[in-house]
Amino acid sequence: MKQTYLFATLSAIGYSLIAYVIPREQFGLFFTAYAALFFIYIYWWRQLQQEKINFDTKTYFYLSIALRAIFILAMPMLSDDFWRYIWDGRLLANGLNPYEYLPTAVNDIPYLSPLFDKINSPKFYTVYPPIMQLLGGIGAFVVGNNIWGHVMVFHLFVLLFELGTFRVLIRIFEKLKIKPKRVFLYAFNPLVIVELMGNLHTEYVMIFFMALAVYWLLDERYTWSALAFAAAVLAKLIPLLLLPLFFNRLRWTKGIHYGTIVTGMTILCYFPFIDLELLYKIKSAATLYFAHFEFNASIYYALRYFVFDEYWVWWEYHDSFRGISWIEEGLKLEWYVIIRKVLPIIDVLLILGMSFIGKIGSSNKVFFSRILWIYTIHFLLATTIHPWYITPLILFTVWTNRRFVILWSWLIAMTYISYHMGGFEEQTWVILLEYLLVLLFFCQEKFEIIKLSKKNET
Repeated sequence: MKQTYLFATLSAIGYSLIAYVIPREQFGLFFTAYAALFFIYIYWWRQLQQEKINFDTKTYFYLSIALRAIFILAMPMLSDDFWRYIWDGRLLANGLNPYEYLPTAVNDIPYLSPLFDKINSPKFYTVYPPIMQLLGGIGAFVVGNNIWGHVMVFHLFVLLFELGTFRVLIRIFEKLKIKPKRVFLYAFNPLVIVELMGNLHTEYVMIFFMALAVYWLLDERYTWSALAFAAAVLAKLIPLLLLPLFFNRLRWTKGIHYGTIVTGMTILCYFPFIDLELLYKIKSAATLYFAHFEFNASIYYALRYFVFDEYWVWWEYHDSFRGISWIEEGLKLEWYVIIRKVLPIIDVLLILGMSFIGKIGSSNKVFFSRILWIYTIHFLLATTIHPWYITPLILFTVWTNRRFVILWSWLIAMTYISYHMGGFEEQTWVILLEYLLVLLFFCQEKFEIIKLSKKNET
C-alpha cells in the first residue's frame, strides 16, 4: 500500500495548491498543478488495472474523504457561482421566495447588499431547482450571515453526497459483477474533486440521486428509483433528458408509473415557490440565458465560425449569386438565431432516437451506453459547456468501457485560460485542441471495439 499512500500524498499537495494558493487568473500555475494531478490519477489507475496495487474498498473510501476534506476551509478559487447559492439561501432563510426577486430589486436589504457586487448575472432570476435552494437555506439558517461559515456548510454537503455516491457505485458494481476498483475513475477524478468539492458546483446532488435511481432500477424497486430520479431533477433539470430512455427500459405500464412519479414529485416540490407569473419570469430568464451565453461549444462554434463568420461573407458578395432572389434573401436571415433554435430541435430528435431505438430493457450494457451517448450528444450540440458540466459524464462512463470522457475531463480544464490575468477571452486554439483530441481518442476507442468484436466473432 506504500504506492497508494504516496500517490494520495502527492495528490493532496496538488489539491492544497489549487484550494489555497493558486488563483484562477494564474492559468499557467493552475494547469501545471491540474496536469500533475491528472498524471498521478492516470498512472495510479493503470497500477490498479495491472493489479500492481491492491484495491481495498475501505482504504480508498477514506482516501476519497481525505482528498476532498482538503477543500473544507477554502473559498472557491476558480468560480464565483457559489455567491448566488449564498444569496438565494439568505432569501429563503429570511422567508422570501428566491424565485420571485431579481438581485437588482432587493440589493438594498442589509443581509444581501454585501453580496451584490460578487454575484454574477444579477439581472437574471435564479434558475437553481428547489433542492439546491433548500441546501442554501439550511446553510444560511445555521450560520446566519457568516460567508465563510456558509461556504464550509456547502463543502460539508458536497462531502456527504460524494461519499454517498461512492457507496452507491460500489453497490451497483456488485450487482453488475464489475470489480469495485472501477469506482476509482469517478471518486479520484481531478475534475470531479476540483469542480464539485472545490468550486461547489451543484452537480454533486444530481449525480448522487442519479446513481441511486440507477441502483434501485437494477434492483427492480421502481417507485424508489423514480423518487430518486425526481430528486435528481429537483437538483438539476438536465436528467429529464434521460426520462424517455428509462421509460423505454420499463415499457408501457411500469414506464408510465415511473414517469408519473417523477413528474408529480417535481411539480409538487416546485409548487410552494411557483405561480404563473413566476413561471413566466423563470422562462424569460432561461430564454435570455441560453440566448446570451456562449462558452467552449463544439458543433455550434464550428457552424458559427466556419460557415457564418468566414465563408458567409464570401458567399454574400460573390457575383454569381447576384440576381438570385432566394439566395439573396437567405443571406439576409439572422443565422445565429436560426442555429440556436435548430440545434436544440436536433438535440431532442437525436435523444428520442437514442432512447427508443432498440431493446433497451434487455441489456444493461446498451442501457448504460445510451445514457452516456445521450448526455454526450446534448453537450456537443450545446452553446455553453463549462468544465463542471461534464462531471455527470464521468459517473456515466464508469458503467461502460468507454474512456474518452476521462481524457475530456483533463482537456476541458484548459478552458480556464479564458480567465487568464483577470480578463475574459476565449482561446480558439484551446477549444480546437480540446475537441480534436477527444474526437481522435473517441475514434481510436471505436476502432478498438470494432476490432475486438470481429476478433471475438472469428
